[in-house]
Amino acid sequence: MTSKITGSILGLALAVLTSSVAGAATIAGPALTNNDSTYSVTGLEFHALGNATLTGFTFQNQGLADMADLVSTTGTILHSVSIPAGTAPDVVSGLTWSLTSGTSYWLLQTTLNNGKFFFLDGGALPSDADIAIVFGGTFSSSISTAIAPSLFTSNEDYADFNNITTSGPVSATPLPAALPLFATGLGALGLLGWRRKRKTSAIAA
Repeated sequence: MTSKITGSILGLALAVLTSSVAGAATIAGPALTNNDSTYSVTGLEFHALGNATLTGFTFQNQGLADMADLVSTTGTILHSVSIPAGTAPDVVSGLTWSLTSGTSYWLLQTTLNNGKFFFLDGGALPSDADIAIVFGGTFSSSISTAIAPSLFTSNEDYADFNNITTSGPVSATPLPAALPLFATGLGALGLLGWRRKRKTSAIAA
C-alpha cells in the first residue's frame, strides 16, 4: 500500500514538472461590411511567426454554401472545411490545421458572390504572437490567380475572415511554478518513510 502511495505522489510531482501549456491567440480583424459581387475566390494571406495550429475563425459571408481552404503559396490546398448555407457569419472552431514557422499561407473562400470585405484605406494589417496578416484581400476567379504575385498591386482591402484563432507551440511549465508541489511531494515521501521506519522499529522491539 505504501509503495502505491509513494509512486502516486512521485508521479504527480513529476507530472507537474513536465506539464505543458499551449498559448492561444486571436486576430479579431475589422468588421467586414461590404458584399463582394464579382469574384468566386477571395481571402487573405498570413505568415506563421512560429510553429502553431490554426484552430478556428469567423467566416464573414453572404449565406451561401461554401468551402474555406488553407492554401500554400504554390496553390496546394492543405486543408478544407465545408461551410453550410444559412445564416451568416459562420463560426468555425475545432480545427487542427498545422502551421510551420516562417511559412506563408492563404485562407480562401471559393464560392461566387459569397464574400465580404472591408476597405482598409491604408490601415495597418493585424498580427499576434502566432501569425501576421501580410495581404488583407485578394479577389479573383480561381485559386491560382488569387495567389499570383502579379495581383498584388495594392493592399487596400481585408476579406472574408476575422477572429482567426491559433494555438501556439506547447511549452514546458516554468520550473519555479512547479517547485512548491514537487517539494510537497518530496515531503510526503519523507513522512511516509519515517512512519514506515518507526513502525518497523516498534515491531522489532
